[in-house]
Amino acid sequence: MAQSRSRTALAAALVLGACAHSSGQSAVTLRMKPTVGQKYAYTMVMDNKTTGMGGTGSMSMKIATDMVYTIKARKGTNTTMETATTGAKVTAPQGSPMAGMAQQLEKQLKGQTMTVTLDEFGKMVSSPGANPALGAGANTSVEYPKNPVSVGSTWSAVVDMGKILAAQGLRVTGGRIPFNYRVTKIEAVGGKTLVHLTQAATGKFSASGAAAGGGAMAIGLDSATTMVVDAGSGMIRTSKGTMTMTMAAGQMKMTQTMIVDMRLR
Repeated sequence: MAQSRSRTALAAALVLGACAHSSGQSAVTLRMKPTVGQKYAYTMVMDNKTTGMGGTGSMSMKIATDMVYTIKARKGTNTTMETATTGAKVTAPQGSPMAGMAQQLEKQLKGQTMTVTLDEFGKMVSSPGANPALGAGANTSVEYPKNPVSVGSTWSAVVDMGKILAAQGLRVTGGRIPFNYRVTKIEAVGGKTLVHLTQAATGKFSASGAAAGGGAMAIGLDSATTMVVDAGSGMIRTSKGTMTMTMAAGQMKMTQTMIVDMRLR
């Protein structure tokens, strides 16, 4: 009986200890604050497949790129970085519509540079030649919340698909899509605090314009991404996700699936 009580007391102590450890976990404030001069080398692999393309049936392409992000300046709470594509490999099934374009696309990608300015939350402030509406909705980007986070914390960042698709001559209705974040794990690795996140979005909207064949196009979006970020710098260490878009206009129905895997080298 005494041994039983002793075991019960020990089990209770272990449970209480675990609860105390969990509840005592310190919150982390996520901000974009990398050091000027720091370089981050990434490898990104993107698999893209489109089905329902009428006479061409389907199209698939795999793009692997090596990129270097160089932190150029910090002004106030904004960070300016230069992204340079140092290598690219494009592959497509032999005999497919995209096979003949692979080498040309490789040449276009290699050596490309772009300067981007982000605010402290990771939201794009400016990027000459790029679409400033990208950001929270991309598989390889993140937008941080104002408040500190711990495991289980959630927040949302709205992406205006109307601004993104305007560059393609489309007018969008109902295109403000919330991308929802959740913290799943916080760990210390090699002196760094790493925060594991999920990013998910589901939404429907409509678009019209020449790119939609002159009529209305119904578009559905479904995105799910997991990523790991460094709380010290705010930079992404890994990001892997799938984004699927369905498009329907009249008798035409098309589905595009993009799988992106980006990792710090």
